[in-house]
Amino acid sequence: MITWKSTILASTMVVVLATSSCSTVAIDPDTMSPAEVALRQEQNERVRIMQGVATGAGIGALIGGGLAAVMGGDGDDILKMAALGAVAGGMAGGADANRVNSGAGAQAAEQQRYKQVIANANNNIAYYKGVNRNASTIVRDANRDVSKFNAQYKSGAISKSDYRSKMASARGNVRILDGNLNKIDTDINDLQNSGVNVSSKVNTLKAQKRALERERDALVKAYSRVPSDVGNYS
Repeated sequence: MITWKSTILASTMVVVLATSSCSTVAIDPDTMSPAEVALRQEQNERVRIMQGVATGAGIGALIGGGLAAVMGGDGDDILKMAALGAVAGGMAGGADANRVNSGAGAQAAEQQRYKQVIANANNNIAYYKGVNRNASTIVRDANRDVSKFNAQYKSGAISKSDYRSKMASARGNVRILDGNLNKIDTDINDLQNSGVNVSSKVNTLKAQKRALERERDALVKAYSRVPSDVGNYS
C-alpha cells in the first residue's frame, strides 16, 4: 500500500542520493594557478546545479504524490504523479530548466521533454569544453614547471620540501579530471537512453571525452617526470 510516508521517504531519498554523490572541491588561489582555480570553479558550479535539480525533484515528487492522494487516487496514481512531479521539479531546480505547463497535453509535454534533453546536452557540452580548455592550460603549465623545478632541485636551489609544496595541487588536478571522465560517461549514457534522437549531441560528448582523456594522460605524463624521491604525482 502506498502511503504519504512512503511517498515522502522515496522523494527524500532522491534528494539525499543525488546530492551525496557529488561534492564541491576546495579552492586556494594562493597556491593554485588561474587554470587550476577555474577548473575547480566550473566543477563546483556544476555540483550546485545538480543539487538544485535533485532538490527540485524531491519537492516535485512530494507535491505530485500529495495532489494525487488528496484527489482520492490509488497507489498507482500517487506513484505516477510523484514521478511526474519529480521530473517537473527537477527542471525547475536547474539553472536553465523550464516549467512544464500542468494543462499541456501529451504532445506538448513531449516537446517540452525534447527541449529539456537538448538543453541539458548543450549545457554538458559547454561544461566539458570548459574543462578541456582549463586542462590544456594546466598540462602546458605542468610541463613547463616540472622542467624548471627539476633543474632547481638538481642544482640545490630548492629543497625536497620546497618541491613538494609547489606540487600541492597536482594530485587534485588529476583527481578532478578522472572524476569528470566518470561523469561524462554517465552523461553520454543518459543521453543515449533518453529516448530522443540526439546522435549529434552524443557524438560531440564522445569527442569531448576523447579530448579529456588525452589531456588527463598528458598531465599524468608531465607529473611522472617529478623525481621519485620527491613523490608520486601521476
